[in-house]
Amino acid sequence: MVDELVLIGVLLAGLFVLFIAALIPVFKTLVGIYPYAYTNARLRAMRSKLVKIEEFDEYFNRPYNDIIYSLEKKTFKGLGKYLAADFSYASVDTALRTELVKTLIKVKRISPEQSQKFLSVFLSRYDISLIKSVVRSINLKLYNKQDIYHLSEVFSREFLAKRQITLEELENELKGSIYYDILKKHYEEIQKNHFKAFEEDLDLLLFKRLLYYAKSREAREYVKMLIDSHNVGLILKHQEAIIPGGYLHIEELQKGMSVEELVKKLQEEGYKIDSKKKECVERDLYRRLLADGKAFMARNPLSEASLIGYIILKTNNTRNLNILLKMKYHNFSTEKIKEVLA
Repeated sequence: MVDELVLIGVLLAGLFVLFIAALIPVFKTLVGIYPYAYTNARLRAMRSKLVKIEEFDEYFNRPYNDIIYSLEKKTFKGLGKYLAADFSYASVDTALRTELVKTLIKVKRISPEQSQKFLSVFLSRYDISLIKSVVRSINLKLYNKQDIYHLSEVFSREFLAKRQITLEELENELKGSIYYDILKKHYEEIQKNHFKAFEEDLDLLLFKRLLYYAKSREAREYVKMLIDSHNVGLILKHQEAIIPGGYLHIEELQKGMSVEELVKKLQEEGYKIDSKKKECVERDLYRRLLADGKAFMARNPLSEASLIGYIILKTNNTRNLNILLKMKYHNFSTEKIKEVLA
């Protein structure tokens, strides 16, 4: 009797293995036809973990430290290991950016080949941010650099572990990367603490590459809106718009133009700007991005739309958390915080 049961078990196990083996070609075929099916199923599950509107409403009335404890417990497991003992805002900022980059790396890992290059370039914006921070910290002699470090695809862990970094060491670290020539071009300016042209060239490189590798309609729309947001931010700081390729033509964005003139240009391009307050213009641009992110995730689940939509929602979610915690840390009122959140 026992032998018969063992025999039946072996036969059933064999049939199961044969069944799985027979399905493998089917799975491979389906992946070839619908490369985004698996990715988008995972992303929809990841979307459920984003901080929801009702949670933000709850956080408005909670102390700064309580919000961080809640985020670590409910949303960002392990967030605490990136935080300073006193939960200083600088360490919170680093922790949130690190968590965001880790999530985007995960998105890249589960995405099909068609999206890999765009995601790599998108992630490079954080390397560029780190390059800028390291260059400025060298010349400004900031020795506690831990607050500006996050995950990097360019810098080695050994390099980032150094307490002090010279410009020569940075140059050696960037050899072989696409940033090396830009650093060499502006080397003398950087030595004189002139960073503007160097940073502008890094930004130009980033957006040029993003536009080139944005192959889907949603990816192109997203990059164009990112370019518009970047240029608008420059105008609001009384600087010159320098990035071509957005919906707004940079020739129409004049340095020193009034907020009213800028809002008019944005409205002409279909942006819904509800306020002429300087701080609310960028907020409304991010709200447009948020609306588009939700719309992209509702589109064809077998396309890149959901992937781009999730990236928008995740980055916007992190931005809102960052703003909330920064303003909480500096004791801004709930009304003021609500005014700037997207």
